[in-house]
Amino acid sequence: MYDRFMKKRRLLWIGLAFILLISTGCSQIRVSTNSEWMMKLDEAVLEKEEVRTIALTQSSLFQQFYIPLTGSEFWNQLTEENQTFETYAKDTIVFEEAAAITILNAIADSWELELTDSEKDLAKRAADEYYDTMSKEAKRYTGANRSDVTRLIQKYVRALDVIELLAEDVNMEVSDNEMRVMDIQVIICSDQATAQQVKAQVDAGEDFLSLAKQYSIANTYEYSVRRGELAEELENTVFAMDGGTVTQVIPVGDEFYLIKCVNDYNETLSEENRSNIQQQRIYQMWMDTAADFVLDRKLEINERSWNHLSLELNTQAQNTQLFDIIETYFPSILQSN
Repeated sequence: MYDRFMKKRRLLWIGLAFILLISTGCSQIRVSTNSEWMMKLDEAVLEKEEVRTIALTQSSLFQQFYIPLTGSEFWNQLTEENQTFETYAKDTIVFEEAAAITILNAIADSWELELTDSEKDLAKRAADEYYDTMSKEAKRYTGANRSDVTRLIQKYVRALDVIELLAEDVNMEVSDNEMRVMDIQVIICSDQATAQQVKAQVDAGEDFLSLAKQYSIANTYEYSVRRGELAEELENTVFAMDGGTVTQVIPVGDEFYLIKCVNDYNETLSEENRSNIQQQRIYQMWMDTAADFVLDRKLEINERSWNHLSLELNTQAQNTQLFDIIETYFPSILQSN
């Protein structure tokens, strides 16, 4: 029932908007059958082995999550768009990750941004550690050797360096009002008469949460909310409330709401939201920069290699360590992005 009155949160995939950029004509995909690489933009290239290493990580995460829930056939299940889950995951999650790394490295090239000797050394050490975690099956799936993994990690670091530089131009000041998170309780009724009756009981001193459990048509009664999450009909009213107060009955579509403000400033969650807002600003800066950069360029895809990429792995091939190891060796970059 959460989405009955709250907007869906937007997931900030690093490359989420590139499908939109491509499909709306801001950029174009150019298909190639060159067997030496998988994805390219200008001089920035992702080799087959590098993309397969990205796919190994994403596929392993999917399998570890979904197989216990739905069984080993989940890759063949159809999505709402009538495509298999494997096609969806490959053409969105894996593609977006690879496209983002390629485009960010092309931007790094245009800025003449190179890794420091220290970053190169750390990337090699991270690659050695990661390669040593790979089973024979994982190495066979990716076709990667130590040098391939080192190049991939270097490309991740260059990509994160670009985002870190972009962040320097982002306004990181966030006001208390903007970052504020409130704790509320909610009663949703299907008719106004019931809602008014419940409101009278609240005014008479009855416990709001007990009434919510008795009368609300939703199964969840308590929320922590931040600006931008509530339906428009509720946003201004809720964020003008003081702790302990209750709204009048508020119609939203065919439903009627009563909301109690339990805490008008959740300090812990508000501080966390400050970081979220800052990350959203950095993300928007990066997306705006990338959109301008790819405007007159073509992202090239090796169609033959891409079509041969399968995400279904045997158990022995699974490996989810790549991002954890990168974070171990480059914590400051990842934490700032």
